[in-house]
Amino acid sequence: MKKRISLFFILFISQTLFSLDFFIAPYTGVMFGKLGEYLYDSSDSYICSYLEWEEKPLCFIGLDAGLEHNNFQFDVAFDYTLPLACGKMYDSDWNAEGIKHTYSVFESNKNTLGLNTIINTQYSFPVTENFNITPALQLQYNYYSFEARNGIGYYGSEAYTGQPDVLWNDDSAKKYRVSGIDYLRHTFFTWIGSNFDYNFGKHSIGLGLFVAPFTYTSAIDYHTDEKNLGRDYSLQEIQYSYFDRFKIKWSY
Repeated sequence: MKKRISLFFILFISQTLFSLDFFIAPYTGVMFGKLGEYLYDSSDSYICSYLEWEEKPLCFIGLDAGLEHNNFQFDVAFDYTLPLACGKMYDSDWNAEGIKHTYSVFESNKNTLGLNTIINTQYSFPVTENFNITPALQLQYNYYSFEARNGIGYYGSEAYTGQPDVLWNDDSAKKYRVSGIDYLRHTFFTWIGSNFDYNFGKHSIGLGLFVAPFTYTSAIDYHTDEKNLGRDYSLQEIQYSYFDRFKIKWSY
């Protein structure tokens, strides 16, 4: 009896494996955008700082591998962002009255490391001969780090002018060369949504709509001390969010 069950199990596994379609596909791309970091005062009553890291562009290369069986698909994609210059970085500070008294521009913003992984599982439902709806569940993790250098800052706060805060571009504001800022961010997403595909001949058009039920983000920005004045410091932010991230993708 045990031999028959073992033989049946081996035959079942073999048949299942041989019926699976395995695939592997390299890919590359270019991404344009920005990463923003808002900082609030201790009472959360107003925004006191905003750092903006340009992604103009981020160039990446990757590999997607998985398996298919009938209408089911499971795949894992991984891509690596090339360590290249990607625009500028901006740092703005406000006081409680909403006066933007400090503004810094960093001419050199470099992506030092970027990693992105997506685990995807989906099942396709043919609606017509040419049109499919494919619900999907995805888990995604990405990591990005940047270095901002060659910065000029404009300071209109009382600590620099000796008078009540003025706008950063006021004639009495002070101009200084500022030390660099490093930034790294870990983000974990859960995605639910669907792809919609229409096939015509050898071509197809696809649209994907997804929402993130849960997102976790941990970020650190480190203000360096290039002048060795003992003024370096770092800030860490941890954020949880629910159903406030969306993504749309299309293919042709």
